Amino acid sequence: MKVYFEITGRGGNGKGEMVLSMNIYVNPTKDGHAYHFDSLGIEHIFAWADPSKARCYDSSELPKKLWYSILHGTSVAEIPAKKEDNWTLDDLKYNAVKMSEVKAWSEVCEKIDTVKSIDDFKALYPILRKSKRCSMGVMRKFFSICNIPEIPEQNGEIGMAYFQNLRLFHTLLKEKGIE
Repeated sequence: MKVYFEITGRGGNGKGEMVLSMNIYVNPTKDGHAYHFDSLGIEHIFAWADPSKARCYDSSELPKKLWYSILHGTSVAEIPAKKEDNWTLDDLKYNAVKMSEVKAWSEVCEKIDTVKSIDDFKALYPILRKSKRCSMGVMRKFFSICNIPEIPEQNGEIGMAYFQNLRLFHTLLKEKGIE
């Protein structure tokens, strides 16, 4: 499988260093779409892909840790800005996904439908923490148990709504004595 690394922006990393951000995707189409993988390895469509500006590698050329991470949700990376023209795969900084996190998230996905009460959620929470992930589906389930509506997206701001819901989620976890 071909894997594309497309530089999409320049900025600081919070440590005073300039970095270049990049998207990682597979299977680009002619209409500007491509695919990312979620944490369970399922492909999801991604818009704004431009493979003509991307560097392409065969998945067999990638370090195993990087390829595993891409297959389980890693879709962005950074490189030092000074390496813009001559970066290598060793220069990539990304959130490496560990097998234990993937197993924990799989367990959360299997068990979330059985959660009916705060106590059920409290029992599931340690596994959720191990997975280092939290989807809107998990938050929606918790909100419904707490009889709290989720914060809807406005004007197509999906990311903003997600972060507002994540903040509400953590506030409720503390309020209910789970976190």
